[in-house]
Amino acid sequence: MSLVPRFALRVALAAAALAAAALTAAALTAAGCSSAPSGPAILSWQLADGRDCFTAGVTAVEVRAARSLATQPLAAPHCTDGIPPASFTVTDAPGDGTLYLDGVDSLGTDLYHGQLSLDANPPGTGETRLVTLYAAAAE
Repeated sequence: MSLVPRFALRVALAAAALAAAALTAAALTAAGCSSAPSGPAILSWQLADGRDCFTAGVTAVEVRAARSLATQPLAAPHCTDGIPPASFTVTDAPGDGTLYLDGVDSLGTDLYHGQLSLDANPPGTGETRLVTLYAAAAE
C-alpha cells in the first residue's frame, strides 16, 4: 500500500472521530439545557375533607421539591395563607418535577399531603394552581 492511500485513510478516520465527538458534545449540551427555568409558583390549597385549617389542626403548609419531610422546605406559610381566595407565591419553584405540599401541625406532625406536577403546571405563568391536600391517615 502506498503512502498516499494510508494518509488519506488516516485523515478520513480522524475526520470521522471529530464528527462523532462533536455530535456527542452537542447531545450532552442539549440534554443539560433541557430543564425548564425556575420561577414563581402561585399556589392555593384546600383540604379534601372540607375542613378549615383550625378545625383540621394544620398550622402551616410546607412546600418541598422532594417528597421527603427531611428535606428543607422551599416555603412554609401559615395554612390560611393559601386557602382560596388567598394564594401564596413560592418564589424559587423549580421549573420541572413535582412540588410536594404537607399540612403540618404546630409540632411538625404531617397531617395532610398534596402534590403538583410542574411539568403540567410550570411556574412563572402567573396562574394560581389549586392543590388538594388529603389526610395523611387516609393514605
